[in-house]
Amino acid sequence: GNNQLEAFIPNPGRMTELLIDSIPVLAWENRHSKRKTAYDLIAVWNEGEWVCIDSRIPNQLLYERLSQRELSEFIRYPNITKEVTYRNSRFDFFLDGRGKGCFIEAKSCTLVEEGVALFPDAPTKRGTKHLMDLISAVRDGYESYMIIVIQKSNAKSFSPNKKTDPDFADAMKQAVKKGVGVLALSTLLKNQEILFHHRVEVNIP
Repeated sequence: GNNQLEAFIPNPGRMTELLIDSIPVLAWENRHSKRKTAYDLIAVWNEGEWVCIDSRIPNQLLYERLSQRELSEFIRYPNITKEVTYRNSRFDFFLDGRGKGCFIEAKSCTLVEEGVALFPDAPTKRGTKHLMDLISAVRDGYESYMIIVIQKSNAKSFSPNKKTDPDFADAMKQAVKKGVGVLALSTLLKNQEILFHHRVEVNIP
């Protein structure tokens, strides 16, 4: 039938290239919610694959990968704490066990143009602030990383989206110079499960 449903979109981005009229979408019913929308929009069909647009999901994925010690950069940290405040930022993860520890901020990326994943797709003062605080963490003796989780499997490389947010792009360039790690991982939505697909080359011009 042609009944219309209102759905909550759990993503702060614009996603203009994804949210187009009359495309198939996946939505989950959220009955326990106090919100006026009974559904969460989770994924949209784009260029022959489902693209997860729920920006909460990368954190769950990363938490699983980190717990299972699947990312070589972080193997030496056995303890993971979610949502840790440091300076003016609340980071997604803090890992400890050896040395001072490591802060990780995850970002969900849905924009891929000609094989290049770009973040952000709308200006993000918050993202820039996160990078500045990750730089401070390195200065204070911690390790720190921004991990870009690309929600499409066709990305060949990742770059900051200078056209949309020059401040964020500059901050990322500065962060890498100061020792902040940037990793990009692509995902694939298959049989209602989101899997890590592969590591993507990071290119910060």
